Amino acid sequence: MTPDDHDGDDPLQDRGDGDKPTRDARGRWLPGNCPNPKGRPKKKPKVLPDQSDIHIFGNTMVDVLTSGQRETMDRRTALLNKMFESAMKGKVSQQRFLYKEFERNDERLAAARVHYERLMFDRIINDPVPGKPRVEVPLEVELDIMKLSGLLNHYFPGLYPPYGVSANDDDDDDG
Repeated sequence: MTPDDHDGDDPLQDRGDGDKPTRDARGRWLPGNCPNPKGRPKKKPKVLPDQSDIHIFGNTMVDVLTSGQRETMDRRTALLNKMFESAMKGKVSQQRFLYKEFERNDERLAAARVHYERLMFDRIINDPVPGKPRVEVPLEVELDIMKLSGLLNHYFPGLYPPYGVSANDDDDDDG
């Protein structure tokens, strides 16, 4: 078959301009006839989150070997477990660090308890008395109370309800 013999039914030969064949007998493009002269577009690299961001780094899940078993946990938890393990084996620097962290956490919890109790005291004082119109508590204060309640209930379950009344308190003490 010569280039002049094509009948127009061959889809491999129909892509060129006019009578000039654009593909060879095996269906490959002839030099200078490719419809995409720049070739296949280059693959763009995936944009990964910045691993230097401490929040992303600390919350990335990793497989860790603990007590002979594989566990999946975030890096922060894995690090704390390793520090605890090291402290329990007698590494004094880890023991000091963890002790300081425990102290800081206790101080933060004490400050949160004081702040919660002040907000609740103000809320109780502003609570309506029968026959007296209700004073609206600002939304920011309500959100603070709920946030502190969630934090404190994590450490002291059930002791810090968001609205000052524990779930097991009965308002209708009838004797």
